[in-house]
Amino acid sequence: MYKGRHRTKFKKDHNKLNDLFNAYYNSKENNQIDAKKTFQKFANILHSHILWEERILFPVLEKKLGGYYLKVVDTAKEEHCQLVDYLKILHEKLQKGDKNTEKDEDDLMSTLLKHEDKEEKILHSEIIKHLSEDEIKQALNAMNKIQSDIFISGQNLNSTVGKIANE
Repeated sequence: MYKGRHRTKFKKDHNKLNDLFNAYYNSKENNQIDAKKTFQKFANILHSHILWEERILFPVLEKKLGGYYLKVVDTAKEEHCQLVDYLKILHEKLQKGDKNTEKDEDDLMSTLLKHEDKEEKILHSEIIKHLSEDEIKQALNAMNKIQSDIFISGQNLNSTVGKIANE
């Protein structure tokens, strides 16, 4: 029952991230206020997704798989750091009203799309092969709690970006 839900959750998060980024990108020229709000939502969802992977999912998979999987986790964590760096750069530029963001946006989305592709191709198969229904259920519940905590606490982009960078 839960074996397929993780795939749906990942895909749903990925689609939401991509949709929010596109909405931000399309509104940035005409409506800076909406663009900033949309970028904040994008950053919050990306933050919760990264936290879930690094705090919940990766430790479970590392414990079960070790060796080979450590390389996959290390690569994913490096990509998370890159994504956070791009978020910080874009956030600073948005706060200053700097519209010279094209390269940073391209770098962010290029990294994010590659990361999502690896998750969907590698992570899903490892989850299905090696985690029990109960472990998947627990991981999904933990992800929902992390997302809920971020949105209920009303964290803004400054605290979100700062928190990711310090973890």
